[in-house]
Amino acid sequence: MVSFPHVDADVSSQLQQLQQLVIRDTDSVDGESAVKELQTQLRDTRARLEEKEETIQRMEKERKMMKENAEEMKEDIEMLKDSHKVIMEDKNKMAINFEEKQKEYDEMSAKYEELIGQEGEGGKEEGEGGKEEERRKEEVVEVEALQRRLTESEAELNEVKMKLQEVKFMETACQEMSGDKTQMENEITTLRSEVDALKSELEAKSREIDVLSEELENKLDEKDG
Repeated sequence: MVSFPHVDADVSSQLQQLQQLVIRDTDSVDGESAVKELQTQLRDTRARLEEKEETIQRMEKERKMMKENAEEMKEDIEMLKDSHKVIMEDKNKMAINFEEKQKEYDEMSAKYEELIGQEGEGGKEEGEGGKEEERRKEEVVEVEALQRRLTESEAELNEVKMKLQEVKFMETACQEMSGDKTQMENEITTLRSEVDALKSELEAKSREIDVLSEELENKLDEKDG
């Protein structure tokens, strides 16, 4: 006897009665027509029932997957929030470091201008070999300092680029995730703001490196001359 677990009790009872009728009437010649009709009804009913069983199983599987995806998405969102927090902290530290380095660079530029001014008065020191040698040593030190500063700026620029790529990756991940659209849109808006801020910082770093590169080239040319 076939059982139908996902069907109401009364429907299941009727189906079992149909099966019993088929078995009972099979031995009756007079009931041959009724048996065939019942067999047809039974096959149709069983086919519809099997289809319903498959649909229920598929829905249960989808519901289970949706629940699992929701849990995974919740964890991913928490991870994104933690990553956002870390990025904001790093960005604030980077801004502070950039201000400090900008101050150092301004001081270095002032010293560099002072050095250039001293070169303009070089004629007064032509007869003083010791002072000329000292000036050359200071010039070498300044060139080396500019080279180190350029290397540091390039490293900082690469760091900003990596942060920018990380934020873009997170933005893409948010866009691909399904769920609460409002929450995801807020996440994406926040990420885009961070992207814009990092782009501005990236442009500032690029300009700084261009200036340092030009000054270093000029300094090296003066040294070679």
